[in-house]
Amino acid sequence: LVIARVDRLPDATRCVLQAAAVIGSAERRALLRRCVVALAGHDSGRAEVDAELERLCALGLLARAGAEMHAGYVFGDPLVRDVVYAGMSVVTRARLHEIVGHALERALRGDPSVTPDMLAVHFGRSTDAAKRLQWTRAAAARAEATYATTHAIDHLGHLLEIDDEPARADL
Repeated sequence: LVIARVDRLPDATRCVLQAAAVIGSAERRALLRRCVVALAGHDSGRAEVDAELERLCALGLLARAGAEMHAGYVFGDPLVRDVVYAGMSVVTRARLHEIVGHALERALRGDPSVTPDMLAVHFGRSTDAAKRLQWTRAAAARAEATYATTHAIDHLGHLLEIDDEPARADL
């Protein structure tokens, strides 16, 4: 039922929903806008993305969250997010994760809520091996510095999975 509803969406609306699924939610409206513009390859514009978000709310696929000025959006049902995410091709998902990673990287300096962990997750699911290595190392170092040993070990384990022998040599 969810797949049928998503398949019937216009391309622009589906694009916004897919970007939100990769981000995990659409709480970060500005991030979502940047990702949709990058994915579409042209300037969809703030008003167009906001209109698609409102359409998704009217359809019950997303719900508004937060104060109006800083309103974000969340999936009304986590199952919708899971179905949308699983329904994307591997190539589309990897491309979106890379786009989200780059957008978060640009926001890193001015937004304390953006962490190396977030970047490691998105670049870890992208095809950008250099960024995957960079941010997974940074996330491991941050976890180690805060005595989050289990997380540090998890990140180091991901580093060992990276298929880049010279990069792994200095672990």
